[in-house]
Amino acid sequence: MRALLLFVLYRHIETGTYSPLYSGLWLAEILLGTFVAVELIRRLNRGIGGLTGRQSLLMLTTLCAACGLTWITLSMLPAGVRADRIQVLAWFVMLALFGVIVKSSRHSNLIRISAGLAIFSLIQLLTLAGRTRAFMNRNEGAYVAWSYVPAGGYLAVVMLWLAVLQEESERTPSKSARAK
Repeated sequence: MRALLLFVLYRHIETGTYSPLYSGLWLAEILLGTFVAVELIRRLNRGIGGLTGRQSLLMLTTLCAACGLTWITLSMLPAGVRADRIQVLAWFVMLALFGVIVKSSRHSNLIRISAGLAIFSLIQLLTLAGRTRAFMNRNEGAYVAWSYVPAGGYLAVVMLWLAVLQEESERTPSKSARAK
C-alpha cells in the first residue's frame, strides 16, 4: 500500500514532504512485517509445543537460506535498478516461513495466513523482476504498470483471507449451539 500511496502523491506534494513521508512509511512497513513474522513464529512455536533442537536448526537454516537468496537476487540486479534490501529479505523470509509452517504446523489458519503472505511475497518478487525488465528496456509505461501489481496482489490476498475466515466461521459452531 505504501507504493500506491506514494505513487498517487508523487506529483501532488513537495519534495521536502515526500522524502520524510517515504522514510516514515518504509519504517512502518518494515516494523509491521517484523511483527507479523514474529507473531507467526510465536504461534508456530505454541502450536508445536516449543522448538526442539532440530526445529531450531531448521529455522536458522531457513533464515540463512533467505539471506542467501536475497544476496543472489540483489547481486543479479543491473546497475541503476534500485531495490530495498530489507524488503527483499522480508519477502524471502515470508516464503521460507511458509515452508516451515507447512512442514511443522497442523493449524489450518496459521497455514492459510502464512500462505497469503507467501503469495504476496511472490507477487512482490515478480514485480521487482517486471520493473527491472521495464527499466532495462526503458519502457516507462510498463514500469508504471508494474507499480500497481503489488496493490492488486495485496487486495487478492486480503480477499483470500476473508474467504478463508468466512469458511472457517461457517464450520465453527456458535457459542449458543455448543451450549445446547
